[in-house]
Amino acid sequence: SPPHCSPKSMYQLAKKLNNEPLSQLALKAIETRLSEVNILDEAFSKFTSRYWHDAIKEMEIALLLQHKSTPAVSHGLPAKIQAVAMGNLPHAASALTALYQQITQIPGQN
Repeated sequence: SPPHCSPKSMYQLAKKLNNEPLSQLALKAIETRLSEVNILDEAFSKFTSRYWHDAIKEMEIALLLQHKSTPAVSHGLPAKIQAVAMGNLPHAASALTALYQQITQIPGQN
């Protein structure tokens, strides 16, 4: 049988090939794998930072806000903020900015 490809790998391939239908299928598959338990790590991930001006960011920030009151997010967010501030997650600064803009409803520059 053919090797299994992750939705993230398929999304990256679709973007490289400019294949919008494949990109949309992969985006939906990525979304189905997100939950209150992993959304914080995913929103602050290197993968998300690579596709920041993209539907990935919008979907993940919306889901992060949807789960902001859950223990996984409310307890985990301070550590993510600290990691960004300390330079341990430099790629995630834009995620923190987008989250802040959404919480405060400040129109952002993409």
